[in-house]
Amino acid sequence: MVALGSASMKSCCKMISMVMVAVGVYARLMKHAEAAMACLAVDPAILLIVVGVLMFLITFCGCIGSLRENICLLQTFSVCLTIVFLLQLAAGVLGFVFSDKARGKVSEIINNAIVHYRDDLDLQNLIDFGQKEFSCCGGISYKDWSQNIHAHNDSHRGTKRLDSVWSFVSLV
Repeated sequence: MVALGSASMKSCCKMISMVMVAVGVYARLMKHAEAAMACLAVDPAILLIVVGVLMFLITFCGCIGSLRENICLLQTFSVCLTIVFLLQLAAGVLGFVFSDKARGKVSEIINNAIVHYRDDLDLQNLIDFGQKEFSCCGGISYKDWSQNIHAHNDSHRGTKRLDSVWSFVSLV
């Protein structure tokens, strides 16, 4: 009875990981912006693909190992889970110890995203979602938007004001 519940849980994890891979591949194929190739490491589609594949491989080892009572696959599954746990623990400790550097890096990433706000629709939607969700504007303050050339209402450059940005500025 316990083995059946364990097998169904592992098959559920395999399905979830396969869905994550499929969504990641679909998102990557649908994205046609050339600028996205520059920051391939932080592309959500690539992240979904990598995490989905890793999840699938880990759960595959656990599922087949428990069904076939294969000690090697079960040990591989156990070692992989231990490594994932230790990596998450290390990331949490490092994030706490180096919180100032982490904040600086996050601020740098947000400022870079603000500069390229209109270049990528996915990035634009992500920034808009973050600003709405956290009721904020910019990395540190609304003045961060001065780095974006589209955020100014300069008639001599022909740029338009970003209404979604300035609607958050009025809230601050």
